[in-house]
Amino acid sequence: GQRVKKGQMLARVEAERYEAGARQGEAGVAASRAEVQRAEADLAIAKLAYDRNKRMRDEKLVSESVFDQAEADYKMKQAGVEAAKRRVAQLQAQLDTSKDELYKTTVYSPMDGVVTNLPKEEGEMVIGAQSFNPTVIMTVADLSVMECEVMVDEIANTIDRHGGRWITGDIDGIECVMALPRKDGRQPLSPRVFHRLEDAELVVDHDVMAC
Repeated sequence: GQRVKKGQMLARVEAERYEAGARQGEAGVAASRAEVQRAEADLAIAKLAYDRNKRMRDEKLVSESVFDQAEADYKMKQAGVEAAKRRVAQLQAQLDTSKDELYKTTVYSPMDGVVTNLPKEEGEMVIGAQSFNPTVIMTVADLSVMECEVMVDEIANTIDRHGGRWITGDIDGIECVMALPRKDGRQPLSPRVFHRLEDAELVVDHDVMAC
């Protein structure tokens, strides 16, 4: 019966394991970024050696093999930087997944409404949505608009007051359904009326109307 607002926190699942996973992921990303910085520093040194050996080769001061070695080392350092950056992207994706799982341990209301069912209480075991039979923690319903199916007999078309309030609405449609046979064996038709109730707060349980 409690009213809730969209975005309001409704429940929190035990999250120690997910919090630890997120912290581990953050540490891994930080370490991989430091590795990128180290690889970029090595690349800068290799670039200086490559440029120096290239000039000296052009001036015939070093052999071709020395220049080839400097060039190979430079290309290897470039590949090392790219590999380190891909490692950062991989660990960042894992961290994003861990943070998403951690976020999902907190249940927020998807809309303004009323808690109509609360099958689970604090401390009880729940099963996640990835299983074949997930646990329903609670049900939030929007009771501002309700559709009621009203069975009306052949004589009266009256809905009494319930709880001291009138419940009004618009008729969306009328159709006829087979009613119970009479004593004379005739099969009467009973009209069925569909009402849309605006801002309904009461649940009606009446001989004439079922909501």
